[in-house]
Amino acid sequence: MNRPIGIFDSGVGGLTLLDNLVKALPEESFEYYGDSGNCPYGTKTIEEILSHTITIMDYLTQKNCKMIIVACNTITTNIIAQLRSIYNVPIVGMEPGTKPAYMHSTNKRIGILATAGTINGQLYNKTLDNFNDKAFFISQIGTGLVELIEKDVIEHAAMKEQLSLLLKPMIESQIDTLVLGCTHYNYLIHVLRDVFPYPIEIIDTRDAVTKHVQRLLQDNQLTSTGSEQIVTITTTGNLEMLNQILKRLDLPDSNIHFNKLPADKK
Repeated sequence: MNRPIGIFDSGVGGLTLLDNLVKALPEESFEYYGDSGNCPYGTKTIEEILSHTITIMDYLTQKNCKMIIVACNTITTNIIAQLRSIYNVPIVGMEPGTKPAYMHSTNKRIGILATAGTINGQLYNKTLDNFNDKAFFISQIGTGLVELIEKDVIEHAAMKEQLSLLLKPMIESQIDTLVLGCTHYNYLIHVLRDVFPYPIEIIDTRDAVTKHVQRLLQDNQLTSTGSEQIVTITTTGNLEMLNQILKRLDLPDSNIHFNKLPADKK
């Protein structure tokens, strides 16, 4: 079935997952929508998140996407059930990362860095409840991190200072495993390793989501065959900044098409 796979995020965070998917599924084409003009979502109300997300979902379904991936933990944890009740298309959300963190941790002291929207979400807390009696978890809202990443302020002193402040309770608690509960934070993996004064296991769920997508394509007979891979990236943000951030990834330049839309302010 030679229709594109849709993938969207509040901004550039989901591009880190798109990077994985493009490599793992070379015969599949993708429609990516990054809502940078309305980013961040982590501080928005559920009503605001749903309103923006409906706009994006409508756009991707109009593009005839055969599957849609919600590459945003905040959206996944708060409204993915509603989306599945509205749209008749397979919808994949982000994995919480709690189980792999528990399995990797040696001392069972685990940190979770996520947005306020994710940490306050029902799905996040329900998942965490399954492990609370087995391990010590310390959750931290990544205040200001998404905004800095959207501006490509990653290796700068401002980012390191903010991370040092946010991660201090985790370091004092001597966590040995850190869960990245936001796809934007995947850009920070090397910076996070520098901030921690000791070796740390970092869990992001891109590989798990990619494998899940592969299984769903096969199980639902949606796999494309013999088609050229085309990647379209639509943004409501700044195209120049988007191109700057794309330099951090390994997406093939030759097959990428860009599209700029106005931010749907609500």
